[in-house]
Order: sequence, then structure tokens, then C-alpha cells
Amino acid sequence: MSRKLSSLSCHLKGLFYLSFLSMIALFLALPFWAKTSFAEFEQEVVVSGVIEIEAQNFRRKFNDPDMAEEKGNDLALATVEIGIDAKIHPSVQGHLLLLWEENESEDLQDLLDEGTITISNPEKCPYYLTAGKMYLPFGSFESGFVTDPLALELGEINETAVQLGYKTGIADLSFGLFNGDRDKVDEYDKIRSYFANLSMDYSYEPLSLNMGLSYLSNIADTDGLEGATIDPNTGEPMDITEYVQGLGVYVEATMGQIYLSGEYIGAIENFEPTLFGGRSCRPATINVEFGWDTPEKLFLGLKYEESSDMEIEGIDFNFAKRRYGAVMSYPILDAASLNLEYLIEKYNLVDSGKNNVLTAQLAIEF
Repeated sequence: MSRKLSSLSCHLKGLFYLSFLSMIALFLALPFWAKTSFAEFEQEVVVSGVIEIEAQNFRRKFNDPDMAEEKGNDLALATVEIGIDAKIHPSVQGHLLLLWEENESEDLQDLLDEGTITISNPEKCPYYLTAGKMYLPFGSFESGFVTDPLALELGEINETAVQLGYKTGIADLSFGLFNGDRDKVDEYDKIRSYFANLSMDYSYEPLSLNMGLSYLSNIADTDGLEGATIDPNTGEPMDITEYVQGLGVYVEATMGQIYLSGEYIGAIENFEPTLFGGRSCRPATINVEFGWDTPEKLFLGLKYEESSDMEIEGIDFNFAKRRYGAVMSYPILDAASLNLEYLIEKYNLVDSGKNNVLTAQLAIEF
């Protein structure tokens, strides 16, 4: 690790430990934020949900000329999501999210995707505190497409954490701590991982900008890198000698009916070769999307994605080198939409190749 990055890491770690003292002050200040007692406040509970059904047709050509072309199709209940948000006090909110995804949610314990308590009263204080199981604010992953972007596949991270934030005007700055799954040798089961995020929303008609910068102390903790850091012989997480930090940057711009976005997620340094089958690699990906909301309510979108060091033979880490395509979305009702997506994926490995995937999706929200 370079001296500059090591110094940055030490400074950030000091800030995060200081955040614990701030949390104590936040709890002590809670009674002064709102004079309303829990008994006097009329509690509010909101239930929401998403159901997505997908039909898919694919064709796969391999780089190995001796391997025959594959074709197939499938029909799936892709996603069922139920959210419960409860406001039990002007300064206290609870949030639960149950998520089921076909071929991914195998155990009942996997259904609980989020469960958090937030202490916040923007009218009284710009600080907020969120604690519980959550998706950490590392990256944005916003997309107009049916298929998740490669940035999400690499950078999404769901952990039990404590997040302290400051939100005022157009800016939202937050820091947090959590106990990651990938530990250094002799540093097991300790709260060593941390994150930081700065997001800004700016609007000046007809332009609207949303941009952000996020940092993760150990990018090996992300859900996408778990398979790459598992020992193929034992099935257990592999020890690491140095944490590799992660960086996320995104910009989303809307002007009238035109939408343009770009996002980068990647490691700041190279991983040690022992984690990736003997290769020293630095996983990263970029996603660029363009969208147009036509006067007929039809949304048309284009995208291009590219990755580096995210396709490694012999381990569970095989994502497309390049992906591009188009999407059409039409709201058949206020809370229901029909989406049609066509993607082309290109891989470099011999046992991979080129995928052409057509996906139709019917989705409702409530």
C-alpha cells in the first residue's frame, strides 16, 4: 500500500471512530428534537412492493471453435419485494425489506434484505443515524435497463452497519462502520471496515444533476467479490494480508426528456495474486447510459459497459468484458410497466464467448 493511501486510511479511520462519539451525542439530543412523546404521536405504517415476471431468450457462441452454439429460453418470477416503513415518532423511523429472487433466495434467512432504525428530524437537526442491515452507500447503480449493471455486480454490498450522516441543502455526507466478511490474518470478527459517501442533488430548470463519490476501506467485502476470495478447496473465505480500498463515482443528468448517466466502480490498488488464482488484478467497471422519454410515454434507452480484471478462469468470478444494448419501457398503467431489453455480452475466456440475450419483463409496483 502506498504511503499516501496508508495516510488517507488512517485519517478516515480516525473520523469513523469519532463518529461513535457523535452517535452518543445524537441519542442524547433526541428528546430535544421533538417535544412530541411516543404516546402522543400517531404512528404511520406504509407497505410497498414490487413484482417482476421475466421471459428470456438467449443464444451463446463460444470462443472455442470446437464448442457447439447454445440456445435456450426461460420464464421466471424474477423478483418479489415487500417493504414496510414505520414512523413511530417524528424522529424515529423503522424500515424492513423482504426480497425474493428466483435462483438466488434459497433460505428463509435470505428473505430479510434490509432491517434498519433511523433517527432523524431534518426540521430540527441536519444529522441522522441509521443502524441495521442495509445496502451500504457505495455506488449508485441506477439504470433504465432490466438487467443489473456490472457496477452493481461488482460493488453492491449488504451488511449490518452503523451510518452517521449530515444532510443539508443539496449535499448528503455520511460515514459508517461494519464488520466485513473478509478479514486480515489474525484480525477475525472485528469492526475494521468502514465507508464514506458524498452525494449531491442540484436542480436548475430544465437541468437536474445527481452526482456522488463513495469510498470503501475493503472492496473484497462486496457481494460480487465473495466468490473470488473463497478457497476452492475448503469453501471457506481466504485470509488477506492487505485491505484493498474501493472507489465509486457517478454522475446522472436529466434535461427535459433526455437522461444521461455514467458510473465507475473499482479497486484503487491491485489485489494480492493468492486471491485470484495466481493473478494480480484490479477489478473495475464503467457503465454509460442514455435515455429518452418520448411524448408517447415510451422510454428508449441505450447503454455501454466495460470491465477490467472481472473475468478470471478457474474461480467464481466471470463477468462480461463488454456489454451493450437497448431497452424500451412502456407504462401500461400508473404502477405497471412492460419492458423489452436486448443485450450483447462479450467474454474473452475460451469457454465463454458472445451472448445475445432478449428479455421481456412485466412489472408492477404498489
